Amino acid sequence: MEKNDLIRNIEFEVTNMGYTIWDVSIKGQGPNRRFAVFLDGRVGVNDCAKVSRSLSSSKIGNILEKGLLEVSSPGVEPVLTKLKHFQRWTGREVEFKLEKVSKSFFGILVSYNNCLVFQMKDGFFYIPFQALKMVKGLNRS
Repeated sequence: MEKNDLIRNIEFEVTNMGYTIWDVSIKGQGPNRRFAVFLDGRVGVNDCAKVSRSLSSSKIGNILEKGLLEVSSPGVEPVLTKLKHFQRWTGREVEFKLEKVSKSFFGILVSYNNCLVFQMKDGFFYIPFQALKMVKGLNRS
């Protein structure tokens, strides 16, 4: 099964259980393959275990058992990968890294349309999506 089809199947199964997906990640090959399913909203350990058991016994369970399946929440400082994530985090503080720079940068996410716009101490910075290595939402008090 193709990676995108597998992700769609995982999303379908989890959504049918009444949960919302934050993100699905599939990395690695063979026995080192890692399936990470991140549930959105307030989820506890029991929710994660329920989803894990359901996915393992579903029609895609035979594929998932060939790797490591992890089900969790994205945490209080989630990695932002989709437009809906950027929309939710607009006006809030984020940490981001660029592809060719190892340093982390911090700013307020102002816009996410054609590129990401960050407000920082020195002004506004416009960064194309392809130049970003990682963007993480922050929850600082």
